[in-house]
Amino acid sequence: MAIWVYNFSKTPKKGKAELKNLLGGKGANLAEMIKIGLPVPPGFNISTEACNEFYKRNKKNPQGLDKQVKLAIQQVEKKIGIQNVVLYNPSARVRGKINEINISQVKEAVNITVLGAFVTAQEAAKRMVPQKKGAIFFTGATASIKGFPESSVF
Repeated sequence: MAIWVYNFSKTPKKGKAELKNLLGGKGANLAEMIKIGLPVPPGFNISTEACNEFYKRNKKNPQGLDKQVKLAIQQVEKKIGIQNVVLYNPSARVRGKINEINISQVKEAVNITVLGAFVTAQEAAKRMVPQKKGAIFFTGATASIKGFPESSVF
């Protein structure tokens, strides 16, 4: 079975460029932090391969992804208990010059971001509501303010 989900502490031993292709920029940076001994709280990444497979399957989750995500959540909960804080950082973006971007590309990026936020919040709420505590934070991607002029982040 394909591996779609990577636990922060069990990131594959690959070079930085390979990790970026597999886990995206944020995931590769977390792996690098762990590699040099910086403390990183428990968590997981869903691979870029899972995203690519999602599109190949006409926007249906790859086989095994749901099970791997649930297992990853259980592993985090085993280490730190039920999450009281969940951080969701969307990365859906459209690349290109503003006058060349197709509206359907923008709609797709917004849908991915909003759907991801909803699913994340819903799953977190299932655990937080019974405890009567918790917080969900939605952070924005920063590519357009980091100097990537041909990147529109949603």
